[in-house]
Amino acid sequence: ARPDADTWSHPKGVYFRRSAAAQGKVAALFAGQGSQYVNPGRTAVMALPPLRAAFDAANRHFEGAEPLSRVAFPPPAFGEEERTAQESALRATAYAQPAIGALSAGQFTYLSELGFRAEGFLGHSFGELTALWAAGALSDEAFHALARARGRAMAPPADAGADTGAMAALSVSEAQVTELIAGRDGVVVCNRNAPDQIVVGGPTAEIDRLVADARDAGLRASRLPVSAAFHTPFVGHALDAFRADLERYEVTAPEGTVLADTAGAAYGDDIAANRAVLAEQLINPVDFATRVEELYEAGHRVFVEFGPKNVLTQLVRRILGDREHTAIALDAGPGRDADVALKQAVAQLAVHGLPLATADRYVEPVAEQTPAKGMSILLNGINYVSPERKAKYRDAIENGYRIAVPTLPGTAVNGTGGTGAAHGDGDGGTGRGAAAG
Repeated sequence: ARPDADTWSHPKGVYFRRSAAAQGKVAALFAGQGSQYVNPGRTAVMALPPLRAAFDAANRHFEGAEPLSRVAFPPPAFGEEERTAQESALRATAYAQPAIGALSAGQFTYLSELGFRAEGFLGHSFGELTALWAAGALSDEAFHALARARGRAMAPPADAGADTGAMAALSVSEAQVTELIAGRDGVVVCNRNAPDQIVVGGPTAEIDRLVADARDAGLRASRLPVSAAFHTPFVGHALDAFRADLERYEVTAPEGTVLADTAGAAYGDDIAANRAVLAEQLINPVDFATRVEELYEAGHRVFVEFGPKNVLTQLVRRILGDREHTAIALDAGPGRDADVALKQAVAQLAVHGLPLATADRYVEPVAEQTPAKGMSILLNGINYVSPERKAKYRDAIENGYRIAVPTLPGTAVNGTGGTGAAHGDGDGGTGRGAAAG
């Protein structure tokens, strides 16, 4: 950076501003299914109690089933087949959604302890449930229970031969998408993520053909790592089950603005209406791009993403382009140090001007080193004496040092042989000797 630059950053996590940025409103964004990965935020979960507590709370809703933590944080894999199996297990809606929710909730709790406050809340698909919790519309118990219930309800039907559908992301305009899906049976738009990214869903075979045709035409298209075609009739079976689960909990008026993904829907004081919006979101398209535009028009300039990876952060940047805004993700994705990434994000937000505490109260203080008195001796192989050898030395000093007289082979003692001594004196060739035998 230039010496006179007003702001700069270093890849190692150093951030600088000469003064705080112009403050607009702050929006909290919450990740949806497709962002999950094996060992989500592992180093942050190990280092920060609020994140561990969130996974513990989620685990309590897996009684009689494989615990969430065992699927999200499996033992190390030693082969590609094992790694693929672990990813597939976490991709299942019954585990992916509670895992994403637990990491998002843990991160949000940690930042809230540091002073983070948001005025706007927006989740992508499943993330709408997390957004309602973060805005105070759901209790902790209700959130984790509904995350588990939503994922379980959206699991594929028991019929093993049924096609659960597939989804694909297309980096094209909506007009091009309309042309691509024309004449394809059952293929519909699921998500409007950005002006140049639209997600479609439908029968698996049709989606595979669509992806191949788009690539042949030079367009960017890819299958998404999900277990079904969400926000289409392929998950219609989940609607009644999730509605029944929602009846057990109150979805109260949020503290702040929670934008619904469904066009024309909103959350307010009517608990029954809130339940209906949240349930029917399962089969309605997600209009994320329009909701981000609405947040921007309402004065939001800082967008903070909670959950695994940074998918929503990238989408916000594509939606808002060169317009003034700041988008920051709290997780760096698989293979990165999640603890470092989270704390670097806190540093970025603090430098930007958000009133956040930057001291980590969960780090053990460094013990003060007291200088030792007396002489210091470096221990090595020469001057180190083992406790066993010291004990032998002490025994020798206290009880006398004795050795056995060695006996030569072939000699006898006490009469069977002889003991002799000879002395020769060179005195003119004469000699004297004595022998006893």
